Amino acid sequence: MPIPRVVREVIEPSSEERRRHQTVHLPYANWCRLCVAAKGRDRPHLALHREPTEGSIPLVEVDYFYLNTSIADDSRLPIIAALCRVCGHGFGHVAKTKGRTDFVPVLALIKWLGEIGVSGEVKLRCDPEPSVIAFCQEIGVKRAPALTLIEQTPVNSPASKGAVERYIQSLEGPVSYTHLRAHETKANL
Repeated sequence: MPIPRVVREVIEPSSEERRRHQTVHLPYANWCRLCVAAKGRDRPHLALHREPTEGSIPLVEVDYFYLNTSIADDSRLPIIAALCRVCGHGFGHVAKTKGRTDFVPVLALIKWLGEIGVSGEVKLRCDPEPSVIAFCQEIGVKRAPALTLIEQTPVNSPASKGAVERYIQSLEGPVSYTHLRAHETKANL
């Protein structure tokens, strides 16, 4: 029998707790209207959970996203995000351009793979967007001789890379808020 979902009680913070929270809005607070607005989500993409088997190739989902801000002169730099399905560690890096021409995020992702213990074969799952495919191909070139497999998801199938999509959602709220605060502070100088 399914357990019913219950809305959590909102406990108002003290004025000192509120003041501290409003500096960076971390961690998420259900009493903060900005945190609640920034963490809005789409309906979940449900999938079967598969435990990795011994000798299986680690799977890393990769995608680009942009911050959604209301800043008129926002340069809308792309951000590359990745999530390892085996260990759950996430990666994010701003890129100057999408694709293989910006080597900084390519090298940063390769370094991150080493930090999480992925030094041999790896499977990168991405959507069929040419720029993210080119990015993944460049990862493969730079990681050689280690084998890097690239798996493309079907067209218009965001659920196929649902883990990285949820990771992006978890980044968007705090990063968007921090970006907006920095812009407001700069405008008030």
